This record gives sequence, C-alpha cells and structure tokens, in this order.
Amino acid sequence: MNSANDEVSSPDSGQALPPGAVVEEFTIGRVLGSGGFGITYLAEDSRLGRPVVVKENLPVQFCWRDPSSMTVRPRHTEGGDAESFVWSLENFEKEAAMLASLDHPGIVRVLRSFEAFGTAFFVMPFVEGTALDEQIRGRQEQGNPFSEEELLGVLWRMLEALEYLHARGIYHRDIKPGNILITEGGVPVLIDFGSARQRLSERSLTVIESPGYTPFEQLQSRGRIGPWSDLYAMAGTLCKAITGEAPPKATDRIMEDSFEPLGGRASLKGAYSARFLESIDRAMAPRPEDRYQDAAGWRDAIWGEPRGESEKVSSDVGAIPAVQEKPGSQSNGRVETRTSIPAEIIGAANWPQPPRKDGCPLCGRSGIEWKKAKTLYGQRVCKKCVNSLTTRRQGAYLIDLIAFWLISTVLWAVILSEQEPNEEAVIFLSYILMPVIFSFKDGFSGYSLGKRICGVRVIVGNKGTPAGFLDSFVRNVPLLIPLMPLFVATELCKGKRIGDGWANTKVVWEKYKDNSPFSLRWIVRVVWPKFANPSHIFHRLTITKIYFLVSLALSQ
Repeated sequence: MNSANDEVSSPDSGQALPPGAVVEEFTIGRVLGSGGFGITYLAEDSRLGRPVVVKENLPVQFCWRDPSSMTVRPRHTEGGDAESFVWSLENFEKEAAMLASLDHPGIVRVLRSFEAFGTAFFVMPFVEGTALDEQIRGRQEQGNPFSEEELLGVLWRMLEALEYLHARGIYHRDIKPGNILITEGGVPVLIDFGSARQRLSERSLTVIESPGYTPFEQLQSRGRIGPWSDLYAMAGTLCKAITGEAPPKATDRIMEDSFEPLGGRASLKGAYSARFLESIDRAMAPRPEDRYQDAAGWRDAIWGEPRGESEKVSSDVGAIPAVQEKPGSQSNGRVETRTSIPAEIIGAANWPQPPRKDGCPLCGRSGIEWKKAKTLYGQRVCKKCVNSLTTRRQGAYLIDLIAFWLISTVLWAVILSEQEPNEEAVIFLSYILMPVIFSFKDGFSGYSLGKRICGVRVIVGNKGTPAGFLDSFVRNVPLLIPLMPLFVATELCKGKRIGDGWANTKVVWEKYKDNSPFSLRWIVRVVWPKFANPSHIFHRLTITKIYFLVSLALSQ
C-alpha cells in the first residue's frame, strides 16, 4: 500500500533520516519516496499515537546532510548554493502554507510545518491506498481494462479537485498516475504537488518533466501556465489508463504530432464512447489554446447537454449503479448526468455527486413538487425549495430594513433631543449617511443581520468567495435611489435582485452551500436566478403587499 504522499520512488542516496530519528514529536519510520528536492517519510505521531507522513525539504543539488549531526547544510556556505538553499526553504514553507489553506476531499491537507536539522518539514495525514499507476499495471496483468464508468468516476472527482485549486490560482503541475491515490474507500486523491519543485527547477536551470504528462508550456522558461496545463496532464493520465501507455513527450508533439487520437482508434470503439475519447484528445492538444480552458469546460463536454445522438454517453454503458444520495446530501453536479459512476470509485466518503435525474438536487424530493420544478442558477430545483429560498431572501431583506429603521430612529432621537436640533444633520443622516451605511450591510463576509438569521449568504460569483464591503456597496447602490427599495422588494418576489448583475454577486443557501446549484461551478455561470412562476402568483402578491406596507411605514 502507498501513502497519500509518495513521491517518485528513488534511492535516498544516504541522505534520509535513519529509522527511529525523532523530529519534534514525530518518530521517523521508513522512507516512502525521495527525489531531487526532498524526502517523504512514514512517521509516528508520539503525542496522538497515529501514523503521519512527514515531508522534508532536501534539494540535493544545493545541500547535503551531515551524518554526524543529521543537520542539512548548503554545499557551499557562500555563493549560489547557499542562496538557493535559503530560497528553497522559503518556497517549501510557502508550499506548506498553501496546502494548509486547502480543504477539499480530493486533496491531502497539511497538518503543521516546522523547522529542524537546519531545514524545513511539513506533516500530512497518512492515507492508505494504491496509486493509480499501480492499479493500471494490475489491470494490464489481469487483462481487465478500466471501464468508461470507472474512468469517468475518477475524472469527475479530479475535475472537482482541480476546479477548487484553479479557483484559488493554484496549479498542481505534476498530475500523473503516480500522483493520484485511490484510497481504500475508492476515492481518488491528488498528492505530491509539483509547484514548489517547478520553481526550484526554474532557479537551478534544470528541467523537471514527467514524460507524457508535462505540457510543453511547463518546459518553457516563460510558458503560459494555467488550468489547461493541469488538464493536459489529467488527459495523459486517462490515456495511460485506457491504452496502457503514456502519451509521447510534449516536445515530440509540438512541431509534428504523430500521436494517434484516441477518438480515431478502431480498437477503442465499443469500449468507450466517442464523446469521452474526443474530450480526452482535446484536453491533451499540444497547444494550450486548443484545449479546454478550465475544468468546467471539460466537464460540460461530457456531462452537459448532448450535442447529437452519436456523441451521447449512454446510461446503458456498464452495469454498476451510481451511489444513491440521501435527502439533503451534498450534490455538486451538472444537470442530467448520462452515465453512472461506480460505487468502488466513489467509495464511502461523502463526495459531491452528479445530480440525479429523478429528484431535487437539494432536498431529494421526487414527487409532485419535483414535477413542477423551476430553474435556479441554471439547475432544476423543486418548487418547494425555490419558494423556501425566495422566502428566506425576502425575510432577510425585511429584517435588515427593520434593523436599519431602529438604528436610524435611535440616532434621530439623539439629534432631536438637543435643545436646538440641527436640521441639516437630520437631513444628512436620513438621506445620505444611513442609506450609504445600509448599502454596506452585506459586507460582513457575505452576511447581514437578516441573512445570518435566515441562513443565506452573498458571494462573489466568479470566485465563490464571501462578498466584502465593496461588493456589498456595488450590489446595494440601487437602494440609495428614492422608492427603489419598493421595486427591489417586488423583484425579489420574482427571484431577481437588482444589483446582483453588475456586482457579479449571488445569494447561496448556507444549508445547501456545497450542492448544485450553489456550488462554485454552477454559481459562476448564471446572472439571474430564474424562478418566476405565474402559478405561484398568490405567494408573490402577498409578500409584495407586506413589503410595500413595511417599507412605507419605515419611510415615514
């Protein structure tokens, strides 16, 4: 079994810490993997009595370990080696901080980092599992190739993880079968980020390449690296799983590409759909501009609306059913998946799953309410959930208005209690200061008082991050216009919010924040939630009437 943090196995060149060595509260066991930039150990956490993975910064081209003291020292105390070693420590610590900030089931997180023996370490959970490259070898030996459903399961999870990373401006840079761990629960997990090694290689003028998986732009000194770079490596990984062979090196393809596209191979027809194979070919195009530009683009090519009968991913392929969700479970997906994802790939973990065709992606309801489903942020959602969200947004707005009125009343009372009330101060407070302050109400990490009470939150649409004060101000600028709050109240009854469009903000339901249609990949695609329904006119008229009366009372 492999750790979730194995590097490419190679001899440790006598530089590794010996078994039994103690670093902080961790007792070193055995070497899990080593390379030119560091060593990964299996260790025991003596405080908590659990196995962990400890990664050590040890770029052998710049430094060496003194066997007498086990201290890591630069090869030369002055000059390039000393500077490069210090630089490697800084980047290693940056990588640790970056990984510690991540929280996704498809990415191994960092528990802590520290310095010892003259270098830096960070600690990660030990996850039992088998690297995908070992599973590929095992399948080849057994003559049992991966089915399309199995590979789609891996692809779905990896695209989820990559979209999470790319939304934060982070690129893995070293995706390959050896860096995808399939846990004992069947969950694929990304391990061993290559970003720190890439920066070190650029400094030392050495090329770090995983032949067949590293795209051409990563081999250039000033290559344009982006989401498409990781997608190229992911496509190469799928190519290896399907054919048993890694694709040619990127440098061999850039001028004259002799690689035979998977979609044109007669030997693969029947086992894999044309849509699936062609999507891999596109993601693995030699030139970045010919690939999908982000994970959502690749996912849409497979799980989006069908483009023709010949391109459909048939739901009849394979016989392993998808894991069924319980009402209220997480469901980060696209509309109407046309293939099942097998249980052995999904595992027992609470992974976000593609939306089911037979029920609401939020509550799981499949009765009459589902038959009358409405569209919310581009996803079909049952009528009851849509109306419930609408009511929560309206309730939050009312609470904010009432709170605003109470605060204004107190300030008015203070000003008017003076012997000679300042009328200019009252006018300034009523018509300028308080409305401006009210426009910042959603800036407290996307919450206002009403939104916190009603369980909804404002996020920035193209980032998925909580709205700040500037986002809130831009969103609520229309409320500074006289009588505009009445119009906003009316539009809210239709599921619209004046200001969300130009502020690029969306409102998510906290209870279902990880479900479609509130997950990041859904929320960024839609400007307006469209759930106006004439059949629910009584609900809309009633709420509008309440809004009108309350707003009229507060404006007096």
